[in-house]
Amino acid sequence: MPANNTHRLLESIRQAMEQSELLNTLATVREWAEDEVSLVLGVATRALSGDEIDQLVSQGNRAADWSNVEVGSKFATDHIWGNHFLGKVVLGHFTGTPAEFEARVALPTGVSDSTLRDCEIGDEALIHRVGLISGTLVAPHATIVGTDSVTGGEETFYGCDLALPPGIEACVVRMGAFAELNSTMLAELIECFDDEDFRVDYESLLEQYVVEATGHWTIVDEAAVVQDSGRIVGSYIGRAAEVRGARIIDNCCVISDEEQPTSITDGACLYGSIVQWGGTVSTQSVVRDSVIGEHATAEHNAVIGESYIGANSHIGQAEVTASLLGPFVAAHHQSLLIAATWPEGRGNIGSGAQVGSNHTGRAADQGIHCGEGLFFGLGCLVKFPADFTSAPHTVIAAGVITLPQRLEFPFSLINIPTDPVDSTVELPPGLNQLTPGWVLRHSLYQVRRNDEKHRQRDRARHDVLALDTFSQRTIKLMQAALKRLEEAAEQPIYIDADIAGLGKNFMTRASLEDAIDTYRFHIDCSALHSLKQRLETSGVKAAATRAADCLQADPDDTDWTFARQLLGDRTDLPTMLEELRAGERTMAESVERSKRKDDERMAKIFGEAVPTSTPAEEDAMVKSSWTAFEQLSREIDSLLE
Repeated sequence: MPANNTHRLLESIRQAMEQSELLNTLATVREWAEDEVSLVLGVATRALSGDEIDQLVSQGNRAADWSNVEVGSKFATDHIWGNHFLGKVVLGHFTGTPAEFEARVALPTGVSDSTLRDCEIGDEALIHRVGLISGTLVAPHATIVGTDSVTGGEETFYGCDLALPPGIEACVVRMGAFAELNSTMLAELIECFDDEDFRVDYESLLEQYVVEATGHWTIVDEAAVVQDSGRIVGSYIGRAAEVRGARIIDNCCVISDEEQPTSITDGACLYGSIVQWGGTVSTQSVVRDSVIGEHATAEHNAVIGESYIGANSHIGQAEVTASLLGPFVAAHHQSLLIAATWPEGRGNIGSGAQVGSNHTGRAADQGIHCGEGLFFGLGCLVKFPADFTSAPHTVIAAGVITLPQRLEFPFSLINIPTDPVDSTVELPPGLNQLTPGWVLRHSLYQVRRNDEKHRQRDRARHDVLALDTFSQRTIKLMQAALKRLEEAAEQPIYIDADIAGLGKNFMTRASLEDAIDTYRFHIDCSALHSLKQRLETSGVKAAATRAADCLQADPDDTDWTFARQLLGDRTDLPTMLEELRAGERTMAESVERSKRKDDERMAKIFGEAVPTSTPAEEDAMVKSSWTAFEQLSREIDSLLE
């Protein structure tokens, strides 16, 4: 990564740390401690009067030493019932106002039927039937109900001493994480982690962060709800977080706010981990030494260890270990992912997929690098080491066993051999058949659907996710793949020795020719889209005299400069716009054709009496593709006026 980019990344990290809700909360606690005021009320407290003590005793309260119980200036005894006070306890002001902590379930604010030791309870909090609250700060309007224990007292880092393996489980050099680390930062960190100067600067920031993130209190922040849970130890439960039925949260940071409440529920177990805004850990899932990113989900007995789960990702029933995942990675079924570096994410792990042969019998020192949008099909088995970084949006078909390899052809299909191979051609054992560009040629519906789905489901507010399948990086990978295919000698079958980047697969001549056409078509369409956008931004019609100026390279616009290179010496703007129109029509037809093919296959197997889910002509994605074409066509007409 260039030096200016590493500087920008470090500055982004520094700003995120400065805005940290956790660090700011701990800083306020330290400031109030120095001022010798209440750590949750921010004001001086007073001792109880004799009458107040008598009233509290009459309400079933008891204390080892009433002189250690202090209260705020507006304290009243009315809503303090049946408690046991040990050590120093600070109580705020409670009016008994009903606090709804679950839909249509409310209790009056106050403290009742609980044991409190060395803790502080803020104004209008609700504490009811808690086995032990110790070494804990409960902020105003927070709720703890029906919970075994919420304890602090020992030194804790709130999960911020986390160090993740960068894609190899047994890696000695680890990558430190902090509570606000987002998916975009993660991808850039991975890219420049081998830069020693950068790593020194990053680790310096982390060291200071961990110092500031060190405390001795468990903190339940304002409007957070802890209900029917087991143990919470040495953790930060952020504003408006919902902890319902969790079994244990130990040395963790749960970042949350009113707009993006975070949820830990239904038997979840968290150890030494960070859960970011809007994240969910539920239904018996176990998360250890990991980061659950913004609006990411772990559910249905998911097991996650030493991993980063990117924004909007969903892990259900699966095991993820020693992996760094970007946004929108989905593993909805029982599957395995170990030692994966997948910073761009946007992929899928099918039921029964085993992506985890990271142990050689000597050490767990093998790994896999995944490209954006990689799809692991049902029951596939992927052997390590493997590098699919340069094969984004590739599909590994159901049941396929892949050998260790490096693949460099985007939008490919890896499948068991399906085409007949001349018996005179001797192939190495274990090879699969590769069809480069197959996803674009035969499953464009999938590409369009994923793009639209991810745009609609992106709920991240602390990150700006790149959700463009045809990014400049991907187009460059397609260019490189196209060049290798065009330079190949004419022969019936190819393997990696014939064309670099084929991995442990073979490719037929027919697949090569189809791939050349497919890559060329989509590279051209990408460039023509940039041309259209360039004209629209400039407010120039294609036939205008100064339209030619739009074709000039612009050093301040790297995307256009790249597109201009793709267009070569072409200058006929009307012709190029018509080619774009024709290309978009072809893609809309391809989307409809792939859906119609599914309909026809279902009808053939089940009979005409069995209706498809939605006929192709009524399918939302098909209609959307045609709508987009019609809109683009009108815009081209406008440019051609």
